[in-house]
Amino acid sequence: MINEENLNKLYEGIINGNELTTKELNSYGFNSKDLKELIEQGSLERVRRGHYSFHSIDKLFYYGKKLIAMNEQDKATKCFEKCYELDPNHSGVCFQLFLRSIRKKDYESTFRYFEVLSNTENPYYNVDSDFYLYLLSIITDIPDKYKEYVRYIRIENIRVDPHDKRYKDIPQQNKIRNSVLKGKFSYALKQLNDLCAQHGSSTVQDIITKNLLFQVLDVETISKNTLIKLAKSKTYEEMADYLKTKQKRHNLSLTDSYTLKLVNEIIKLQKTQQIPKITAFSAKKMFEAIDGNNYELALSLDRNYNTKKNINNSENFISLLLSFICDIIKQISSISQVSRKNTKDKAIKEQNISTTNISSGVMFSDVIGFLMKSDLENAFRTLRNYMESINKKEYEFFIVDLIKLSLIENDTAFTKPMIALSYISKENFKFDISNYIQEFYVSLAQSRFNEARIYLDIISKSNKLGQDCIFKERLLQALNNAENTLVKSKSDLQISQNSNSQKNPKLITQIESFETTKTTSVNKTTSVPKKEEKFSNSVETINSEKEFIKNKHKLLLNGQGMILLKPMDKEKRQRIHDIVKNYPDMVSFSIGEGKNKQIVLRYKPFKKEYIDIKKLRKMGDLAYKEGNYDSCIECYLQLLEFGEPKAFVYAKLGLAYLKIRKKDLAIDYFTIATQLSQQEDRRFDFTELIDNLNGLIDRKDKKTYFRMEIEDFENDIQNYYGIENLDEITSYILECGLDVETACQRLGMTDEQIDTICLIYARKFYSQGNYKKGDQFLKNVEKSKNKTKFTSKLFDEVRKNKKFYINRSTKDSQQLSLTLQPKRKL
Repeated sequence: MINEENLNKLYEGIINGNELTTKELNSYGFNSKDLKELIEQGSLERVRRGHYSFHSIDKLFYYGKKLIAMNEQDKATKCFEKCYELDPNHSGVCFQLFLRSIRKKDYESTFRYFEVLSNTENPYYNVDSDFYLYLLSIITDIPDKYKEYVRYIRIENIRVDPHDKRYKDIPQQNKIRNSVLKGKFSYALKQLNDLCAQHGSSTVQDIITKNLLFQVLDVETISKNTLIKLAKSKTYEEMADYLKTKQKRHNLSLTDSYTLKLVNEIIKLQKTQQIPKITAFSAKKMFEAIDGNNYELALSLDRNYNTKKNINNSENFISLLLSFICDIIKQISSISQVSRKNTKDKAIKEQNISTTNISSGVMFSDVIGFLMKSDLENAFRTLRNYMESINKKEYEFFIVDLIKLSLIENDTAFTKPMIALSYISKENFKFDISNYIQEFYVSLAQSRFNEARIYLDIISKSNKLGQDCIFKERLLQALNNAENTLVKSKSDLQISQNSNSQKNPKLITQIESFETTKTTSVNKTTSVPKKEEKFSNSVETINSEKEFIKNKHKLLLNGQGMILLKPMDKEKRQRIHDIVKNYPDMVSFSIGEGKNKQIVLRYKPFKKEYIDIKKLRKMGDLAYKEGNYDSCIECYLQLLEFGEPKAFVYAKLGLAYLKIRKKDLAIDYFTIATQLSQQEDRRFDFTELIDNLNGLIDRKDKKTYFRMEIEDFENDIQNYYGIENLDEITSYILECGLDVETACQRLGMTDEQIDTICLIYARKFYSQGNYKKGDQFLKNVEKSKNKTKFTSKLFDEVRKNKKFYINRSTKDSQQLSLTLQPKRKL
């Protein structure tokens, strides 16, 4: 007789390698009729008289998964190995063996199974395969055919698709993978552990990733110890070879990249005895200082970091390398001290020569010397000669403006022009107009008008350096408006004195009058306003409001789209609107009435390219319909940048933000949509929803909403309840004759998952009209002491809507006959 007990004996015999003879099969409880039926089913095939072969791989594989649920891991492994013998191309079998080979660190077997997994036609699985391959390339020497490919793996290759239903939190999964690509393996493991703790469970993919990350950290620890050992022994050639070999296997992490850079610099210094020129005189990060060849600053920053993190400098290879490179530079400096002194004496002597005979070999230090003496005539003659000698005459206006800024900032070392000239002379200076536009806004927001004018001059003449600003006139208007606003408030003089204190204002005036560059219309328009009397009223208020708007502007630039300010009085609203006019990429408008009137700040940049608004809206609506709310937000935020504000844009953004649980943002968008809809005569009214989100409506007063369609009823088990394999669970319960709770516990499910499944069954019983059974399962969850926020929410939903579930399942749905037999007595 064929039953589950006999079949399990058959599977056990196959796992143990027993020969399938008639006698053996009879011992499992199969008679001749059963054997004939098994042959007809395709499970067995008669090889010769009295001997059979087994062919039902899927059933044996499913038995292996049952063994996992019963926590018989070793037997499950043997089962999967037997499956692999019978069918080496079974993807499910290879996946299970792939996980087990990783745990055993049997990488030869790992890549044998990986060969099958990487050839799947499922794009979701291919993404995972690339991710595992990248981690394996860090752990071990991968096969040659993958080596070149793995070096070009980017985040686009391993990013989880938004429609991949295997993962509960796709954005967080992608953050983990991004951390891995950046070499932040410890942080990636922490992110993964936090994610698993948040959801109370781990997927098979999470388990594989976690195992690989632990092994990566082991390898990185060995690598770190090796580098420390080599650094201490000062075997730099060997250290470079070690890192280059590592680089051939995979892309180096940021730390390893800079380690190799330092090692190569030490080798170069030892050979050439030439000290690299410092190009970074200040930096907040160690790597920035290394890039600028300022190794003493880098060492100082590194030691400060080590002190904060309680790291021993002698056990940090970066610290060891920086310390040694600084020692080498000191040695080279001491050896050539006499030579440098002679060179310095010669330079001083040349500087004292009459300036009418300035040589073509002048240096920028000569310019600084003349500036310090307030000798402008010789300073600018020297600067012109220097710029002509390096064929960079077009940069003269730029350096002059940077000198002005240094004088305003009391920078006697003239750092900004010094660094700029260093890069310009080396042909590696990259002029980026956006940096100066940003500085213009910062100066404007802080009422530092002298600095703003200088930045505006750089922006206006930027076409000489190959770039141009398309809204120069708007920047000029913003500057004039800001100045006029202060004049009107009778506080211009005091702010000018507070914000533009400088070492030598007379020198700046002389520089401006001496400059030979043709004066543009911008220069004429941005002259210093006439001085007014000192008035202290509202100065602090205006400054704080400007700083407030400046910070809000930064949020808009970071992609927030809009900001809803709190209600304020009429006078303050007017000041805010006036300040906003100074920003060409930000607009403001008011909503509401009376004391509740609020200002909305909106990001509205100048758009030069054509954008199809209708197409963009359709894309956003489709993304929302498909549940891709981040893409919907991205599309509608772009719509927010065009034309006048529309209620439907704010309404859709509010709904999308609500879907991703950003309640505060959703409330702001709903508030604006409701107010605008009144002006547009639309039907949007989110007042009740806003009150609900703010907790202003008592729970008992809330209306019951039910909008589930029949076709959605079955589908939302996986999408909303998070249970992917309910049919398999149900089959397992029925086949084994177990009650629900015992079966779920054997399958290794958490209390949250058990409660969720009980709620699903309760809902199914209600849909079949079996309220007694439904109430039994529902009450079981109610009495659970381990309810989470998630299951509590589902419990409330099922209890509230149980009378609506009738006829919400398909007509041919299976009538359930499950037994609860809970461990918690009802």
